[in-house]
Order: sequence, then structure tokens, then C-alpha cells
Amino acid sequence: MAIKQIFATLIIVFLFLVTFSYFSYAAECEDSFYLYNFKYSNGDLAYIGRSLQKGCMPGNVQEESYKFNIVKEDSIVYSYWFNPSKRFSDAIVNNEITGGVEIVKESTISVAAPIIDYNKISVLNEKGQELIFLNKEQIEEAEKKQAEQFSIIDYVNNLMRSLLRQLFGPE
Repeated sequence: MAIKQIFATLIIVFLFLVTFSYFSYAAECEDSFYLYNFKYSNGDLAYIGRSLQKGCMPGNVQEESYKFNIVKEDSIVYSYWFNPSKRFSDAIVNNEITGGVEIVKESTISVAAPIIDYNKISVLNEKGQELIFLNKEQIEEAEKKQAEQFSIIDYVNNLMRSLLRQLFGPE
């Protein structure tokens, strides 16, 4: 019984530390932004959905081959350049940066964008062809479908309940 109590205490302490570190990091930057998520496969790009994020929005440093646009009344109000076939794998090892660029045929891409009023989003490839065009209603409909699906938070909650039931029996 004492082992179960120690194990449960360790789980609670771990969850507290994870939560505390998340909120202490989030306190540094209280901005909110969207991550628009896409699936890239052999030159094809498909919209997966978007998620609201809290923290510092990453910037866009250089022009690449694909261009994500947020459009309001036929004017581009935000753009973000990216290349879905490139994966950056930099890491710091022994105070030195190692890694580089990998060319991939499949990946999931997340594009950061501010929360602004818009009518549509679009993605253009290197030839200027519009690969994705979604109006605001289509994006909001996709969000509703996403919300109806089983969320990761529900999964973790159910997992913790199951674990606690195994340790301490039924509620």
C-alpha cells in the first residue's frame, strides 16, 4: 500500500511540475495566435485544421517556395513563407549547433498566424498556383468537426482515472 501512495505522490508532483513550468513559460509571453496545420505528401498539400496557441508567435525569416496568405476584402493582410519539403533538424550538442536540412516527401506543417479578421486563407506553391483556398465559413466548420473528436485532454484524463483506479480501486 505504501508503494502505491508513493507512486501516486510522484505522479501528482510530476503533473504539478509540468503545469508550473508551462504557466511560468506562458507568463513570459501572453500573446495568442493560430497554428494553421497542413499535411504535405509528394507535392500535395491538404488543410488539417487550426489550433489556438498562447505564447510568443514565431517569426518568418526568409522567403521560401510556398506562401500562406490571410486575405481580407481581396487584400493580403498577412503572409508566411514556408517549404513543406524541408525539415530543419538543428540541435545543440556540447555547445555546438549540429544538424541541418532534410528533404522530405511527407510531413505535417504548422504555420503561425496572428488572430486577425479575415475572409479567406490561401496557399500558393512556387509556381504561384493556388493549392488551398478556404473561406472563413469552411475553416470554422472544420474547427467544429475537430472539437467533436476525442481530444488529447480527454485521453489524458481517462488515462489518469484508469491509473488511479488500478492503484486505489474504484472511486
